[in-house]
This record gives sequence, C-alpha cells and structure tokens, in this order.
Amino acid sequence: MTVLIIRAHKRFAVCRKARLGGSADAVHGLLVELSLDGCRLGNVDVSAFTEQDVVIIHVEGAEPFRAT
Repeated sequence: MTVLIIRAHKRFAVCRKARLGGSADAVHGLLVELSLDGCRLGNVDVSAFTEQDVVIIHVEGAEPFRAT
C-alpha cells in the first residue's frame, strides 16, 4: 500500500550532530531532515520527552532554536 503525504515545505536531507537541552542534562542525536517548518532527529531516546515538552536544539554550525 502506498501512502501519499503532502507537506507544506520541502524537506532537505542533512547529517549534523545535535544536542537537545543544556550541557549537563543534554540528549545527543543526529539531525537528519530539515525544513522551514521543522526538523527530524534520529538516535534520540524519545522516552526522555513528552509531546508537550519545549526543548532547545543545538546543531553544530547554527544558532540554537526552540522546538516541541
């Protein structure tokens, strides 16, 4: 079965190390997709977060940004 997903913004494949949260309690992962509307992180322990959590994402070579 094929599923067609229409997105508001094009996603771009990237590969950058990312850190969620501060340095002491940070969760490390990998930024794998980026768009004007959001991003997708891989290798992150999702049990550390709930859907309502607001986090700061630090990506090497970019300004930190807030996300939910």
